[in-house]
Amino acid sequence: MVTADPRINRYVLVIDDNAAICDDFRKILQSNANAASLHVARARLFEEPLLGEPTEGFEVDCTDQGQTGLEMVQSALQRGRPYAVAFVDMLMPPGWDGIETIDRLWRADPELEIVICTAFMDLLLDHLIQQSAYNDKLLILRKPFDSIEVWQLASVLTQKWYLAQQVKHQLASLAQGPTVSSRGLLEALRQLMSPLEQLAQRYRGHLDPAAGECIAQAIASTTRMQELLQGLPDADAE
Repeated sequence: MVTADPRINRYVLVIDDNAAICDDFRKILQSNANAASLHVARARLFEEPLLGEPTEGFEVDCTDQGQTGLEMVQSALQRGRPYAVAFVDMLMPPGWDGIETIDRLWRADPELEIVICTAFMDLLLDHLIQQSAYNDKLLILRKPFDSIEVWQLASVLTQKWYLAQQVKHQLASLAQGPTVSSRGLLEALRQLMSPLEQLAQRYRGHLDPAAGECIAQAIASTTRMQELLQGLPDADAE
């Protein structure tokens, strides 16, 4: 059973000019009651025993324009409480479209995980062809979306954000000097892999393709980091 880690950043931003869709995101992600209902529904769907408690809800902020969303991301960074995930609509007249919004969000916070939401896949693909730099970074949520898809993406991406932060902090410690043990770093990475491996095993064959790909990429990156660390001398042995 995957339970919520209190250290994981569950701070989510939704940028969509449709107030009803923003309300839908809040209903899906914020409520512990909704998390419990999804927990029960998933157990019934997959014919699994209902074990433990469901994961907690997310903290969700909403805005209707990309410009305001950028200001919120910048403000969150200044407060030392950044967003982990942003869901961004593709079309938000009269302001920036989703691609421009994402570009500006990543300039402000390159570590922000982003999902672009659209009912117009052809239009999005045209934009992505022109902006090839985003092809391997963007996750896409097709409208109309299912509650479980939104919940899965938020859960997986907050885990991925947490993993990336932990690896960054460990590498920063390693750069400070030889007192850091590569054996200790490997153990930390193994602990960070655990929730992702649990997610992959629990939902194998049932995940939305975007969420499944996200988990696979995070596991592959962490595995590669472990391989690199295994080649380093261990300070404890010196």
